[in-house]
Amino acid sequence: MKKLYSFSTFILLTLFLFSNLSYSQSPTIESVTSFTDEGTKKIGDQIELKVIFSESVTVTGTPQLTLETGSTVADAVVDYSGGSGNILNFMYTVLEGHSSSDLDYKATTSLTLNSGTIKATDDNSDATLTLVAPGSNGSLGEAKDYVIDGVKPTITSVTSTTTDGSYKLGDDINVTLTFSEAVTLAGGNLVVTLETGTNDRTVTITTISGSNTASGTYQVQSGDTSSDLTASGIALSAGSLSDAVGNAMSSFTIASNLASSSALVIDTTAPTFSSVSPSTNSTVNTANVGYTLSEAIASGTVTYTRTGGTADNNSPHTANLDGNELNAGQRTSAALTNAPTLVDGAIYSIAFNGTDTAGNAATTVTVTGVTFDTTAPTAAITYNSTSPYKNGDTVTITATFNGPVADSPVPTIAIAGSGISNVASTNMTKTSTTVYTYSYAVPTGDGTGTVTVATGQDAAGN
Repeated sequence: MKKLYSFSTFILLTLFLFSNLSYSQSPTIESVTSFTDEGTKKIGDQIELKVIFSESVTVTGTPQLTLETGSTVADAVVDYSGGSGNILNFMYTVLEGHSSSDLDYKATTSLTLNSGTIKATDDNSDATLTLVAPGSNGSLGEAKDYVIDGVKPTITSVTSTTTDGSYKLGDDINVTLTFSEAVTLAGGNLVVTLETGTNDRTVTITTISGSNTASGTYQVQSGDTSSDLTASGIALSAGSLSDAVGNAMSSFTIASNLASSSALVIDTTAPTFSSVSPSTNSTVNTANVGYTLSEAIASGTVTYTRTGGTADNNSPHTANLDGNELNAGQRTSAALTNAPTLVDGAIYSIAFNGTDTAGNAATTVTVTGVTFDTTAPTAAITYNSTSPYKNGDTVTITATFNGPVADSPVPTIAIAGSGISNVASTNMTKTSTTVYTYSYAVPTGDGTGTVTVATGQDAAGN
């Protein structure tokens, strides 16, 4: 016989079944939000994130929530920090390198147990950890506007607006710093150290307010030198250099230095002329000069100024140095490209001047009393007695020159004739710079002879 159930028993059974179905449903995540004030957050700032479940849950261990915080560093993994009922708290601290224009968790799977548990409080069933898609309704990104700026400002370059070239004592050179973002200097100065030889120089920047560039001026000082000016370091004297949200610069490494973008030569050493020729109180028959330059020069002159002797209506004569005449090193005495025409018999001073590419002027070197002489020497021949001469007489023959003659070659005398003893070319004896003599012993016999004197060279080389 079949067992029959009443209608009321059926209704109670149905309610019991539906009741059991309702309580067996797992907790789910409804939304992720925060009560922390919205806005831009810097390094060290904290945001308390709240994961809201559909019902009260109990947590063991330390579940974690992964946030999308940029591509330059690992995404932030935030530990569970507490909570009650259906709300779990995760305290996120902005770290260096974190970045986001609208903070959100990374994916629908970003909430993980990390060996812990999240279970329904009433029946201990495991919670469903699936999050809504980032950016969609119920996500952190949709609920709150948090901009994460965990990037510290850096120095991207040191440059200069000063034209490439060489610079001397007293010249000003611009030094410009470019930052990765706008910065503000507070409570101190920014000091740029330049590599300038024995004594490095500094450029001090005192004011930067919300700008991504800052400039200062380096004035070249005595002794400074550099073949290609560059910055050796940048540092704060005190205070801080921070971006708009307060991230302070901690690394002052220069990404692109001054030398890579400019060619600035620092030269405070003046060129020098040495070993100049001709020498003071000398006699010459050309306008040739010689000298040694300590460095190559950009321009130079040799100036001949009449100081005595024959008049020179075109004095002074300025010869501009040209070509290899400007090169460093020794230049043996030779004609200048722009050599002047000097006046025979005039006495000159000769001044050497030059300026290097930086504009440093050489100290003038001047030789004085240089006689310009292009006239060959002549000699008057005299005898200590008059002819005729007899055997046994000694005749002193004197050659008196119209100006000093060089010691070498020595003037010579030759005597040739008939009926006498001839004398081949023979050196005369010097008695002064203008007088030479020769003693001739008269031999036996009758005859006549001709005396010839070879004059040699005067002091100018004529």
